[in-house]
Amino acid sequence: MTELEQRIIAFVEHETGTKSRWIELSSCLQQDLGMDGDDAVEFFEKFEKDFAVDLALLRHHWPNHFGPEFSSPSLGCLVVIGAAVVLGDLLHRAFQPIPSWGWILVLLVIFGCAYSWLFADRAADTSVKITVSGLVDAATAGRWVKEYDNRE
Repeated sequence: MTELEQRIIAFVEHETGTKSRWIELSSCLQQDLGMDGDDAVEFFEKFEKDFAVDLALLRHHWPNHFGPEFSSPSLGCLVVIGAAVVLGDLLHRAFQPIPSWGWILVLLVIFGCAYSWLFADRAADTSVKITVSGLVDAATAGRWVKEYDNRE
C-alpha cells in the first residue's frame, strides 16, 4: 500500500469514525461507510482542501452519488399519512370490531411496502459509487477523474 493510500484511509477513518481495519480501497463511501447528505458535503470539502483536489466535476454530478440529508417529511409522506387516517376511519365505520388506529397501522404498512417496492430499489440502482480508490485516483491527479456517460 502506498503512502498516499495510507493517508487517504487514515483521512476516511478520521472523518467517518470507521476503524481503518474495515476500510479497503474497494470500500464505497455511501454504501459501505454510510456517508450521505451533509456528511458527504463536509467530507469532500475537507478532502478537497487536505489533498488539493479540484472537485468541480464531482459537484456537477453530485446527485448521482449522494442524496440529500433527511430534514423533514416530504409532502408525499404527509399525504400518505393523511390518507391512511381517513381510510382507517372509513374502514372502522364499515368494520366496527377493528379500531380505526388498527386500520391506520395496516394501511401505513401497506403504503410503506408499496413505496419501497416501487421507488426505493430504483433509487439505490441509480447511485454511482465512489470508492476509496477513487479518492486515491483524484488525489494523484489533483482533480476528480471519474468519467461520466450521458446518463450520469
